[in-house]
Amino acid sequence: MRLNRFTTDVYPVRERPSAWLETLKQHHFRSELGNPSNGMFGTLVTGETPQGIGLKQIAASPQSIARLRKTPGEAWLAFHVAGDACLGRSAPGIELLPGDIVYGSAHADARSTAQPAAPAD
Repeated sequence: MRLNRFTTDVYPVRERPSAWLETLKQHHFRSELGNPSNGMFGTLVTGETPQGIGLKQIAASPQSIARLRKTPGEAWLAFHVAGDACLGRSAPGIELLPGDIVYGSAHADARSTAQPAAPAD
């Protein structure tokens, strides 16, 4: 499988938010950035299996992300790897912990809000 990788690291800090938003838009996501002046970063890795299943991996600073395209018969699945995240259309949503897997139909209107990881006790 061939993977494509985008990262904001190659952009000057002031251009990172717009480059990130444009890249997400190309992949049918919308983002509401938390505070982009706090060192915003983002990495998106995409690929497609031989069976036509699209895969996307997102690692980024705090923001809300929503899917823009809802194709009939399509489903989505998210595997939360690290940091804090919340799934839902409004606060407080469902807290996700690393290792959680969530999924839904194309018509499910889920929104994921990622927050920075809490310091270890």
